Amino acid sequence: MWRMVGSSFKLRAPFPEELAAASELCLRSKGYWGYDENFLEQCREELILSKDDLREDAVIIALKDDVLAGVGHVAMDVESCFLEKLFVD
Repeated sequence: MWRMVGSSFKLRAPFPEELAAASELCLRSKGYWGYDENFLEQCREELILSKDDLREDAVIIALKDDVLAGVGHVAMDVESCFLEKLFVD
């Protein structure tokens, strides 16, 4: 399902084949803040999106003119939810 935001953004769940690009966006966005490669490598596992994330949680991507521009990930359990990732390119 697509949702238009403004005139050129679309929000939707990612397809499994888009998880690698979405994960790379998360890493690139985290790196914007000047963290060194060692720190980013330590964060890698936490920032990677998996097929399990798609099945178990709410994951959404933002597309601007059909180009990946952002990622959001909310993990849910029986009692609460947690913002796991929110990154933009």
